Amino acid sequence: MKSFSSVLSIAAATLALSGCMAEGPFPSLAQRDVERQPLGEPVRPSPIIADDAALRTTLLDLTRLARHAHSDFSAAVGLADIAARSAGGPGSDSWIAAQEQLSRAEAARTGTTGALGDLDRLALDRSNLPTSPADQAALAAAKTEVERLAADQQMRLDRLKVLIAR
Repeated sequence: MKSFSSVLSIAAATLALSGCMAEGPFPSLAQRDVERQPLGEPVRPSPIIADDAALRTTLLDLTRLARHAHSDFSAAVGLADIAARSAGGPGSDSWIAAQEQLSRAEAARTGTTGALGDLDRLALDRSNLPTSPADQAALAAAKTEVERLAADQQMRLDRLKVLIAR
């Protein structure tokens, strides 16, 4: 009797489960066309970064300072040039006067070199911050201008040193 009731239980369970199965064709498990396409990096739009008015003001202030210092330097180097052309031998009074004028000219360039140092520090600080392309261009232009002024000053000082040393 046990075997007949076991067969009957299995038959009842089979009938109950057959009602849960879907009828009709099953979807294919084969790879679809979209799954065959290589995946690339997702397109991420670049963030829009607004121009920084405070940065622009700082850049204008630093370039203005460098230009003003360059003007002061030019006046001082003009006096040093006159003194250097009339300088006598090393140790003479005229040579000492030329050295003093040269020192004044070197001191007059501190505004330019200070502005250049501030621009370098600003560029380094901004390299870690989101900066608009226009602000990056303005920073590069300011740096280029002040570097040009500083290079001109160094060249003029080097010429004076050669003139005094003769």
